[in-house]
Amino acid sequence: MSEKQGIKALRFFRNNTLSNPLNLLKTLLRAIDSKYNNTEAIWRALPDKESRNDYGKDKVIKATWLRYPDRLKDIPILIIDGSMAIDAIRKLFPEVEHKQVRVRRHNQGPTIQVYSTPVSNRKLVPYYKDSKKRKNEARSLIVGIEHAIQRITDEHGPGLIVAKKIYIENHLTLPENCAKASFGGLLGLNEWEQQNWVAIIGRNQPPAEDMVDLARAFYGNDSIPLDTSDSLELFPRGYQIRTGEKVGTWVQCHSDYRVQQFIHLVRENESEQAIDRIRLVHHQKGQSLKPIFIISNVPLDIEVDELVSLPQFLSGPSKLKTVWDRNGGRVLPLITQWILKKNRDLFKNSRQVRTVIDKEMEYVSIPYIYTIWNHDILHFKILGKTGSHNSCITSLSIKETKKELENKLQLRIKKIWRTKR
Repeated sequence: MSEKQGIKALRFFRNNTLSNPLNLLKTLLRAIDSKYNNTEAIWRALPDKESRNDYGKDKVIKATWLRYPDRLKDIPILIIDGSMAIDAIRKLFPEVEHKQVRVRRHNQGPTIQVYSTPVSNRKLVPYYKDSKKRKNEARSLIVGIEHAIQRITDEHGPGLIVAKKIYIENHLTLPENCAKASFGGLLGLNEWEQQNWVAIIGRNQPPAEDMVDLARAFYGNDSIPLDTSDSLELFPRGYQIRTGEKVGTWVQCHSDYRVQQFIHLVRENESEQAIDRIRLVHHQKGQSLKPIFIISNVPLDIEVDELVSLPQFLSGPSKLKTVWDRNGGRVLPLITQWILKKNRDLFKNSRQVRTVIDKEMEYVSIPYIYTIWNHDILHFKILGKTGSHNSCITSLSIKETKKELENKLQLRIKKIWRTKR
């Protein structure tokens, strides 16, 4: 503690009556006691203009320190972990040798992720003071998620649903053959490896101030001052699209990487732990691959097959997606009469076809989302036809798409080009 901080602390004790000053003094004494001779930092939050509002209101002083694992000093240690903050580990084991090995989740089934919203805790569980409209919106979302889970269960059998404890215990009704788990109670458990799929609802977003407090204990005496702001900013983060497409979104992060690493451990890594509870690695030959559903837009260390909006996920596969699958999943010309002719069981008239196309395509213009179902959108003109161009969805190259369109439409293509990005 610097001299200036010490003076302020003394003034605080002199001018303020604490609810339990004895416990506070004991905390400070423990931090500076000789048996904690490896103290990293003692810090304070005073109820003055410089203090954070939360602490200013409660009038408290906090002390944090690192106690090194001395009993392990002379024992060789091997740490193998899929989620590790190596920079923080080096504070405990300065001589640690670190080796990072990139691995893929083999036998990973189709992975669908929501890109349009993080699905925050507030969105799922409204406060009691929220408006009636806000509470109705939350209830509608809960019903939509319940219907989506039932639809997935009907198709794939029993699965594992992971979410915040307050949400999954008190607000969500699940099919009887499905298992449930909450963030914070997942590590190392094997009891769900027989489940056929997993869905992660929302994110395990920790309070920023808690992560700042944790970082203070590790980095309180760093030569570079720690950014102790409690506010989070939006940073671009990329998805790992299986087809190699460059797609990303905005994610709340802390500006100081030392704080952000703890947020990442609690938020992203906890969702990745949820995915690994169904033990993809134990997949047996002949078994169906286990699908993964991520109902939050926070990018994870996992390959994604399809990005969808929250309304798209809740409503299930669209009729246009059904048409795409029926036609081989290679090229689909977005021509209403052609689609209607080949799918009379799905559409009554061309107006219905156009409505479905427009609903799907409206999501393509959202920033950082340049594809539909992770496939390209191309424009083309038919030889001898006047008027505006047509569009198509394709998983092929431009040259192969042109050939496929000519086979499907039995017409010559005059010109074909990629959507501008």
